[in-house]
Order: sequence, then C-alpha cells, then structure tokens
Amino acid sequence: MYSSAKASTGPPPDLSKYLRLGIIAIIAIIAFLLVGNQAVVLFMNFEEFADLFTTPLYFALISSVTLSVIALVRVNIVKRHSILWYTLRTAIGFINRNPTASITESVPSFHDHKISVPHFVIWQITKVLLFGAFFANVFFGFAIMQVIDGNDLGVESVIEIFSLPFVTPPTDYSYATEKVIPMIPALLILVPPLIAAIGLRLLLFIGVHHILKVLTNAIHDTAGGKPKYLKYTSTLEVIVGIAIVWAAFNMFFTSDIDYNTKYAIGGMFVIGFALIAFSVFDRIRSRVLTHMLKRDVYIRIFTIVAIAIVVGVAMSVNTSIADAKKIEYLGPYTAQQIGVNRYLAELDQVEEHIHDVTLNSISPNQIDQYIEGNADVLDGIRVWDWEAAFAKLKPEIGLIPYVNFEDNDILRFDDKLYWTASMAPILPTSVSLENRWYNEHLVYTHVPNGFLTLEATDGKIVDSSELFPQRKIYYGEGGLLSSQWSAYPTNRGSTTAELNNESYAGAGGLEIAPPVSWMFEPNFMISYPGTPVHVMRYKDVNERMETLYPYFLYNLFGKELDSLPVTDGENTYWLVPLIVGFDSSNIPWSAGNPYLRLAGYALVDTYDGDIQLIRHGNDFFSNMFLAQYEHNVIDMPVWLEEQIRYPQELYNWRTEMYNIYHVTDVDIFIQANEFYEIPRGLDT
Repeated sequence: MYSSAKASTGPPPDLSKYLRLGIIAIIAIIAFLLVGNQAVVLFMNFEEFADLFTTPLYFALISSVTLSVIALVRVNIVKRHSILWYTLRTAIGFINRNPTASITESVPSFHDHKISVPHFVIWQITKVLLFGAFFANVFFGFAIMQVIDGNDLGVESVIEIFSLPFVTPPTDYSYATEKVIPMIPALLILVPPLIAAIGLRLLLFIGVHHILKVLTNAIHDTAGGKPKYLKYTSTLEVIVGIAIVWAAFNMFFTSDIDYNTKYAIGGMFVIGFALIAFSVFDRIRSRVLTHMLKRDVYIRIFTIVAIAIVVGVAMSVNTSIADAKKIEYLGPYTAQQIGVNRYLAELDQVEEHIHDVTLNSISPNQIDQYIEGNADVLDGIRVWDWEAAFAKLKPEIGLIPYVNFEDNDILRFDDKLYWTASMAPILPTSVSLENRWYNEHLVYTHVPNGFLTLEATDGKIVDSSELFPQRKIYYGEGGLLSSQWSAYPTNRGSTTAELNNESYAGAGGLEIAPPVSWMFEPNFMISYPGTPVHVMRYKDVNERMETLYPYFLYNLFGKELDSLPVTDGENTYWLVPLIVGFDSSNIPWSAGNPYLRLAGYALVDTYDGDIQLIRHGNDFFSNMFLAQYEHNVIDMPVWLEEQIRYPQELYNWRTEMYNIYHVTDVDIFIQANEFYEIPRGLDT
C-alpha cells in the first residue's frame, strides 16, 4: 500500500546542474594550468634574461597601445555607439524574441543605440587591453621612442612624398637621393603601421558603422511605411567616396611612380570627392524627397564614367607616346629607380675592379717554375666541395646513435680553408616510449664532441680539438636542441644522468624551486617534490636570438640563416649574422625590392648560451640599435677578424641587385642589354 512516510519529500536531483558544474570546473582547471604555465614561462624569462627580454616587450606594448588607440578607440562620448555591444544585444534579443514579435522589436535601431558613460569609457580601455596584442609591432614601438628622444628618422621629409607623382624628375638619380632617401626610415618603420591603423579605423567607424546605421534605419522606416531611400543612398555615397579618397591617398605610398601616376591619383581624388559632394547634395534633398530622381542617377553614373574615360584616355595617350619615346618619358623615373635600389642594396659601397684576363703561353720546360711562382694561389684553391666533404665526414660519426649531422660550413683558420660539420643530439630509436621524457630532458642534453673538420684543399680529416678546444655543444642547431629543454636537480652532487657522465657546470639556464618547478613541468612534482631544478631553455641558437632580439631576420628568402662556429682559442661560439629587413613597398621607385642591412653579428657561447653583440652597420637602424643596446655591444675581437665571413644569403642578394643596378646609364638600363646573370649551379 502507498505510505506517505516513504514518499520522497524533495524533487529528484538535477543531474544537468551537476554536469554543468563539472564542465565549468574542468574548463577552469584547464584554463588555470594554461595560464599558470605561461605565467611561469614569463617569470622564468624575466629571471633569466632581465632587460634583454623586457626591452622588446616594452616596445611591443608601446606600439600596441598607440596603434590600438588610433584604430579602435571612439572619442564621441555624446553618441556613445558600440558596434560590438549593439551586435551582441541584437543577437541575444533575436534569439530570445517572441515568435509573434515584429522585426523592429527584434532589431533595434543602431542610430538610437547608446551605452552608458561609464560603460563607454571602460569599453574603450577594454578594447585596448583585449585587442592591443594584434597591433604589437616591435619596430614601431622602437621608432616611437627614438622620435621622442629626438631622432627624426626622416619624419620631416615624408611630406615630400606628396609632390613626387606631380614632378618630372631629372634623368639622373640625384632627385631620389635628395628627396626619397632621407624619408626611407620613416617609410619603413612608422608610416605602414599608421596607415594600417587609420585604414582599420575608417573601415570600422565609417564603413561598418554607417552601413549598420543604414540597414537598421531601413528596417524601421520600411516597417513604418516611410522608407527614405535618398538618405540611405547619400550615406552609401559618402562611404564609397571616402574609400576612394583613401585609396588615392595610399597611392602616394607606392613603389611604382611613373608618368601616369599623377593621372591615376588625380582621377581617384576627383571621383571620391565628387561622390562626397553628391552625398552632401542628396542629404540636403532627402529632407524633402524620399527617392532619387532617375535624372540624378544618370548624372552620377555619367560623371564617374566621364572622369574614368578622361583619365583612361590621358594615360593611354601617354603610354602610346612613351612607347616611341621611352627615354624622354620613362627615363627620368627609371633613373630614380636605379638610385633608390642602389641605396637599398648599398651598391655605392661596392668597389669595381676591371680584370684584363689574358692567356699567356709558356713552354713545357717552364711549367714547374710557373706552378711554384703561383703556389700561393694554387694552394688556396678549395678542391673539396660541400657534397664531397659531407660524404667523407659522415662515416666519422660511426655507429653513435645519439648524434647526427646538422650543418657543414666552410671556415678559415690560419689562412687555410676547412669544412667543419656541426652535430646535434638526437634521441636513439631504441629508446622506449615510457623512457622518452627522461632521456629527452635529462640524458641527451648536449653533443659531447660537436665538430668534425676536413681540410678543403687536400681533403685530410684533422683533429677538431686542435681548432675547437671546447667541443661540447649545449646551445646549437637542430635535433633535441631545437625541440627540447634540459634540466638536472641541483642536489645531484657527483651523480649525473647526462650523456657520458657529464655534469654541466656552466652559467646557462636558471634554477627554479618548487612550486614554480611543478608548474613548469608537472613531472617535477613527483620526481623532485622538494628539490630545486636547474633548467636550460632556448637551446636552439636562432630561437634564443629571436626571443631576445626579435628585430632581426633569422630566415631569409625561405631559408634559415647559416650560423658559423668560431673560437677564441678557448671557448667556442656561434657567429650569428644580424640582418635587419623591411618591406619597401611604401618606398617610391623601390620596385618591390626589400631593404636589407647587416647590422652586426652575435656571438653565442655553445656552452652557456651567453650572447655578445658586435656592431657592423652604420645605417639608421644599426644606430638605433646601438643606442638602445650599447651596454651589450663589444668591439670586433682581433681573433675573430680572420674567421668572420659575410653572410652568404645577403651576399647572394646583393650580387643579384648588382647584376641589374650596376647599370646607371638610363638608355642602357631601358634596353636591358648589359644586365648580368649568374649561371645555374654556382654557389658562393
């Protein structure tokens, strides 16, 4: 029988509630672990690198705030519109709408949308905090601080760019030298981010803002039976007009200026301002009329088409005349292209020597004497190439399963050329999966004997310790060095897990104690719960340099830059070229060729990862960099002068530029019959 005493006194448990709480808890734990790990990495970078790590962050922060304010922050506190909050409010209202509600109730008017003053102010600050990271630009922040400190960077010369399309330059490149080259620093670093930020602001607060306004007004007006098509048209006209004017403005910052550029810019401006004028006229008439008259439609179409035809005819006539008078029409602009590109590739620093090659016949009896007389040249010829040297050095590794060749470089010691193969640690294939973490981080931490050497002239393998007294590579290229960090407990004493019973005793890395070590690597919570751990990170040379000095290129033309091993007779270093590069598409007459400079070199110690900087360049960025990092820059060591090598990638690029822009005569350049070509298969 039914018993009320046994009946349940409460509702059944809500399982969905507990499920939601569980999901929220899991998400919170994952978020905490992710954020916590990133915070630990940031803390470790501060501790290990100090100012070297914080300086680029400081520049990125300056650029983030400056550019995000320009692009995203509204200043009209009276209207207090917000595209995002309006969109969210509309979307939520549309989802929760009453099925019988009208469209006007579900889609409020954007014109009437307002947020409160505190909400408006807080949202502007929040936008900078949320989206500022997308505007991070280390170079822009660096340049802003330089301008504040009094470095002009050619900002005052930028105004000259607006006259370039409307002036026919002379037929030598003195005009480019006087007008364009002084503004190049600003055009490379300051102008592109500013143009991008302003363009985004126009897109959001003129384009998207007013299109939303038109759409919502049209919905409400149509529902009320009084659509104002002329008013909507006037708004669209001004949006298109401003877009065309902005496009015309951007045409001043182009790499290609010729005899037709002024017509293209002028035509774009006329069309843009004509549409803006039509918009003003239509806005006034929209107080009386609701539709545009058919005559007005024809007038607008005819005006735009007429302007386009006039500009097109003028450009076509110019092009036709220029086909027959290339020198008179194209010559002045070609001369400026030559001047700008010679500056980009520093070709004025190239010394040209003309060698008169002649064949001298000698008698067979004089051959031995002739060879002896030219022994200094013949003995220095590199007989062994890269493939042959690699093939001969490869067997020297033998059956060692934990190292592999990473690179093979040509080096010079005591006026002799050597092929030097550097190696990287790898994980032997015999390591089981359960032992992988232990071996990656605590055992295979370095290469015990990291270099093999072969004479490039006679192919003899030499003892590498004679050239590199320090052959242990803890910081290098490739293998586990580029993918893993290494560590050891600080209380290990004489007991070590490192390869070949090695105990690292250098200054590289940092010591972290619990609980920081637990958050960095959860395995340490179990393995070393109360013991500090010494961790070595950023063991790949390029990754280490890119973390601390993000201003330079470490990959050029799709290929990683080559770092060379050098030695001072005691320690071994990686010689890393510091090449700075910028897109020159905003520089007039640059023909799209990049701006590349060798600012200097970095010496990275293979044992402790210490970095020393050596200045080489005298360009604007090298001067900026030296002023900021003067305490980290050293003079060129005497021992390095005989081992240093100009970066091959930069040498090849400058050679390609020279092959074209060694021609300074405009007539010959246009005829293109004295350009040089490098035969395929030749390598520097």
